[in-house]
Amino acid sequence: MKAFTLVEILVTILIFSFIVGGIYGVLNISKTNYDTNLVSLNLQRQARQGMSWLNREIRQARLSTIVIEEDGNNNNIITFNTLDATGIKYYVETTQLKREYPTGTVGIRANDITVLSFPARSAGSNIQKIELKVSKTFFSDGKERTLTFSLTEQVQVRNP
Repeated sequence: MKAFTLVEILVTILIFSFIVGGIYGVLNISKTNYDTNLVSLNLQRQARQGMSWLNREIRQARLSTIVIEEDGNNNNIITFNTLDATGIKYYVETTQLKREYPTGTVGIRANDITVLSFPARSAGSNIQKIELKVSKTFFSDGKERTLTFSLTEQVQVRNP
């Protein structure tokens, strides 16, 4: 009767341990990448959603009514009139892009927004530049990670 020796069993266990450790490492990296990509896609979606709302309404704004104010937190507040509405306001508060119209009626247009800014327009230009920054802190594999995404667009205001 032939049996395995102790040395053969130990070598087999060692090889099996390396294989299991490698599989665990690959799965751990895959989970981290999955979590990161999921948060990244959500941030991009939030930025595009917020930018879409801003684009659509600023495009319809009356150029002469666009007023941009600073809120002291690296954010701007934009107020403007369209042909149909007066006093539309967009601003960021507690990482949410908010739209206020009519006065006192606030709707959330996007989340995870950290910065909303409108760089100065050139004199006589009807192009308004919009910058949105989104950021999210999340935990993956027991570590805190932060992702940041920026989106910049130029909108041609159609109504002088």
